Amino acid sequence: MTTASNGKSPVYKMMYNTFADNTVPEVRKMYQYFRIPYTTETERKLQSYLDHGPKKTKYGVHKYSLEKYGITMQQLKQEFGVYENFMSRFTDEVI
Repeated sequence: MTTASNGKSPVYKMMYNTFADNTVPEVRKMYQYFRIPYTTETERKLQSYLDHGPKKTKYGVHKYSLEKYGITMQQLKQEFGVYENFMSRFTDEVI
């Protein structure tokens, strides 16, 4: 496995729902993982984008659910099992 400059996997996995619900803390964790400086200016710009970006002003918020598309979690895990198995070789994180 190739490693990033931080000596860890070059792949950082996060759950979409966690990212969507806690964007600022999750981005901060990702910056720390890759040893990228995370400044107050970085956070200010990120928060400004979240407050005023296209989802808030142009396109609105989209809501997705498995039920809307008639998919169960079991089907999803079965369908993406090969991907999960493949990606597990490239990350230190377990989800």
